Amino acid sequence: MQDRFTLRFLNGEREGDIVAIGSSRFTLGRRPGNSLQIQDGSVSGNHAEFVVDGDGALVRDLGSTNGTKLAGNKITEARLAHGDEVTFGNIAVIFADGQLLEPSAQVAPVPEASATASAADTGEVVERVSADMIAKSGKRSKVALVGIVALILIGGGVAAFLLTGGGARSGRKLTPVVEVVGNKIGGYSFEGESIPANWSSLESAPADFGQRGEARASGQDGMRAIVAAGQWALLRSESVGVAVGRRLELTARLRARDSAAGRVGVEFLGDEGAGTLASGSNVAWSPWVADVTTHQDLSLEVSVPAGCRSARVVVEARAEGSHGEVTEDDLSGGGYVDVDDIALIDGSGEAAPAARIGEYSLWLHGDPPGVAQLTKVSRSILGNMHGLGALRLRDYPFAVTAGTDGFQLSAKGATSLNLRVEPETVQAGVASIGTGGYTELAGDFDAQDVTVLLLGSGHDLVTLNFDQGSSLRGRLDGEALRISIQLTDAECELQCSFLTERTRAGDLAFAARSAEQSGQLGECLARWNELLETVPYEGKLVAEARSTRARLEQAGLVELAEVSSSFEQARFFRLVDLYRQCRGRAVAVGSKYAGSAVQAQSAELVAQIDESLSGLEADLSRDEVDRLQSILMVLEATESPTLASEVRSYIKEEFGESN
Repeated sequence: MQDRFTLRFLNGEREGDIVAIGSSRFTLGRRPGNSLQIQDGSVSGNHAEFVVDGDGALVRDLGSTNGTKLAGNKITEARLAHGDEVTFGNIAVIFADGQLLEPSAQVAPVPEASATASAADTGEVVERVSADMIAKSGKRSKVALVGIVALILIGGGVAAFLLTGGGARSGRKLTPVVEVVGNKIGGYSFEGESIPANWSSLESAPADFGQRGEARASGQDGMRAIVAAGQWALLRSESVGVAVGRRLELTARLRARDSAAGRVGVEFLGDEGAGTLASGSNVAWSPWVADVTTHQDLSLEVSVPAGCRSARVVVEARAEGSHGEVTEDDLSGGGYVDVDDIALIDGSGEAAPAARIGEYSLWLHGDPPGVAQLTKVSRSILGNMHGLGALRLRDYPFAVTAGTDGFQLSAKGATSLNLRVEPETVQAGVASIGTGGYTELAGDFDAQDVTVLLLGSGHDLVTLNFDQGSSLRGRLDGEALRISIQLTDAECELQCSFLTERTRAGDLAFAARSAEQSGQLGECLARWNELLETVPYEGKLVAEARSTRARLEQAGLVELAEVSSSFEQARFFRLVDLYRQCRGRAVAVGSKYAGSAVQAQSAELVAQIDESLSGLEADLSRDEVDRLQSILMVLEATESPTLASEVRSYIKEEFGESN
């Protein structure tokens, strides 16, 4: 039974196509999964829907960026009449009601047809081409297919049509798809209907890849992403099993036009469980391809790192600049990226890290090597380490030097170092050393003036050491942690051996314990503080230092509380001697717990005592002067000049006053 309602495209790549609204809820948009996919940059991923009911059909906008219009007026929802013109972004269609069409205008069914054609000019032969194949190749309307089948039956233009791809592909000869022996990737040449099962665009990306005839390097189809300025798209294959310690070879054909750029890569993945990689943790990328009119042959050799159980191919398209809309007719500020013929096969030889120190290996991925990963034996510790700068379409390759205790890592030109801390390392602890001393970091955090970042603990501890204080931003990613570090040239030391530091920490711990036993609590606290601020590389000693410091500081605060209570009594009774006793006790407590929070609070209490005592002494001095002045007046009245002279001299010497 023929569908009642249809849409006829007035412009765009599907101009002239007639599409039936074949369900009661018919969606359209740029993303795969819609009832009708429209590959145009002005159309949103999920743009609009048609709803068919007993009264006919209505169109409803789904919150699209560029809106839906009926007869030129922007609408949210409207019921449709035969002949209405509806516009989605820049794409216009005519809505038709089949019950109101003339019989000659009905959409004709397409008969099955096949043909055999040979091209004498080229020597190429296309065997058994069905109407279904032509529909996939040309993406044209059912009406157009009737004409195509007629041409095939006539035979005169068969070879030319089949060998050029027809329609938008005219003038280009089809290049046969060459099968790659051992290719792990399904749908690698993007032919036929296997694409949705084997490949997918990242849903969170602002743009998508879509199957297009114009994007092909061989066969009938390739994949194209149209990206506006500031937009990007990511295409991903299904994951395939790989062997740790082996090499892989990736090949692809890629073209980028106008202001867009593209690249391909291998993303390393792992099964769920401790020590395995997660999505996005490491990608080995090819160089960027930009502004080329023909497909470029790319090849990339990659090493399968520890923690990897599977891998997949990824393709990225990106355009720099501010966000904006883009169409194939107007690519200003954007462009498109085409990819085809992707193969991933097992390479020859064993994989080898860029550098190794003891059980730790540093792997560099990509060409140029823009991603680094640290592993210990068979477990990933840190992943997706890469440098970023002002321009994303620029590679910042790593340079690595292995030393005695770690690796010197640098990406010239980058302004930040970004990395992913694997879940097991996060669970073991994250901390920093900087102007604020030793600080434990948990959850999402922002830290300033950090000179050392500590990741993990015990024998699985690693640190990132910076020449100058740096700003850190940490954000949880599930059980993992992503950290961005502001660094000039993304340069730091990745330290994984701490023999000297652990020896120093042991000496400080011994000195701290001895000082406490001898009652030198200030010295004890000073040594524990030094351990935390300089060599907090032994988990048990860090815990002991923090515990001891807390215990001693609590004892000191109790002593200060007793002094403070006596001070309140002194103020109430205005006892100068008690004031002075309290001051002496507060000073003694501060000295006893030097280098701790107790000393700081002791200094505050001493300042309060001094201020209060000064006021009390001033009051007492005034009272005493008044008393002596009264005595002086009596002596002078009784004509006792000698005694009067002595009192007058005393007042002047003691209080600086004269009668």
